[in-house]
Amino acid sequence: MEIVLVALPKPKKSRHEEKNLPVPFRQTYRRWTKQDIQRAKEHGPLKHLTLALLPSTDPHIQPPTLHLGWPLNKALVKRYAEKYQIVVDLDNKGVITEEQKEEDINPIGEFLDNMREVLGRIAKEAGADAPSIHLEWVLREGNKEFVSLCSNYDILNMPEDEDLERLQKIFEEPEMAKWYLDLSRLWWQYS
Repeated sequence: MEIVLVALPKPKKSRHEEKNLPVPFRQTYRRWTKQDIQRAKEHGPLKHLTLALLPSTDPHIQPPTLHLGWPLNKALVKRYAEKYQIVVDLDNKGVITEEQKEEDINPIGEFLDNMREVLGRIAKEAGADAPSIHLEWVLREGNKEFVSLCSNYDILNMPEDEDLERLQKIFEEPEMAKWYLDLSRLWWQYS
């Protein structure tokens, strides 16, 4: 078997496209203020990811991280966790008990691993290929827990359209997945 590698031309980011981005997503050379963060919450997610928000080949400037997906449906996760007998405590706010300290248990790591397992089982049951599905925290009003299917940094793992439709149905979402700002990387990075 012969393997052929093909180099695709780098997409050009137009200044026009960048200027048309809403304020929270536009490139800035300063840290965000509380007002900027509130404006980003009010704007809400993007329906489509633009080229300007894809990572650059220039390591000195990188866009904020955005996740494609939906707010976490806790009732659905609880149903599937019970069905597959996976322990997921969605009410624990990161409090580590004395017993966990003594047994050297990392409840946060265990919680994230178990969440990935539950979300993966839900995707598999839907017949959808979603290799990057996991729990994230995003900038939005209300519940910040979020089912991330991929980010703008791992766009090659984005599920196909048919898989997105299957996931939308099984996650009981009325709308298609949207792009939300990551709670910890919401501004442009410069080095």
